[in-house]
Amino acid sequence: MTLEKLPPQAMVSAEPQGTNIYVNGQFRATSGKTPVAVDLTSGENTLRFSHPDFLTAERKVSAAQGQHVDVSVKLAPVTGKLSVSGANGATIRIDGQVRGKSPLTVDLLPGDHAVQATRGQRSRQQRVIVEGEKRVDVAFNIPPANEPDTVLCIDRVETDEENRYYTNAVGHFTSTFTPDDSEFTVQEDSNNSIRVNARGPRGTYVTLEFSLGEKQEWQLGTFGSALGHGPRGPKDNVMEISSSDGGLHCRDFLGTFTILEMTVTQKPSPYGRTYERPEITSFAVDFEQVCVNGKGRLGGFFRYNSAR
Repeated sequence: MTLEKLPPQAMVSAEPQGTNIYVNGQFRATSGKTPVAVDLTSGENTLRFSHPDFLTAERKVSAAQGQHVDVSVKLAPVTGKLSVSGANGATIRIDGQVRGKSPLTVDLLPGDHAVQATRGQRSRQQRVIVEGEKRVDVAFNIPPANEPDTVLCIDRVETDEENRYYTNAVGHFTSTFTPDDSEFTVQEDSNNSIRVNARGPRGTYVTLEFSLGEKQEWQLGTFGSALGHGPRGPKDNVMEISSSDGGLHCRDFLGTFTILEMTVTQKPSPYGRTYERPEITSFAVDFEQVCVNGKGRLGGFFRYNSAR
């Protein structure tokens, strides 16, 4: 009685899970949590590993009849390129990490990324979608420090999983509005409030409202314990933020805003009356709201014809 020799076999571990395994051009298996057995032919074999989000890899494996070999492979992710130009010398942060100075080209994993350029006290932000094996170009324009600047930047982080039924309620979101693609209005209301409206492309918007409690006057400095939605008293400071991207979704939060610059001029009434009305001609404010439960924050800054 002659025993039939078994074909050579490879025990293959391939990351990530879901990697397709080919032997000499023929599909044999898909990787999982544990190694998978694939039959080889005697002699040299070409194993190819493919996954839609990772670079394809090949391995040459030699095996004799009845032999078992172990093969382990970890695929490298497919990357795209981000090219940043403009604002020469500005510090470039990607997803919060400093990556260098503009101009700059870096490899990034596919997906949504936040790109920020900072030069001096001035900053611009933009979100980009990077696709594998493709390049995305971003150009920033940051005026010199001695020129007035207008820009609104919002940065929101929320981690409360109970809010997942809201659109865009969990995650990290940033948005930037500049005169290149947005319109701004800044006005002081009769109820001791300053209201900012920014209208961007494709229906995007942000509305900021800063209000002081009674017997307070607008001045440079920090105003804390600013309430948002909900009950408030006549002495309470108030800061409300709404946007097309959604404000904070937590139930209770407190805010702080710091007025860095504010210039108010008197403008004659268009109706020919004797009184004049004030007009805000420059304004600079930093602001932040924090969820009381610690699971979210929304911060940012607004500059309007500002030298800050």
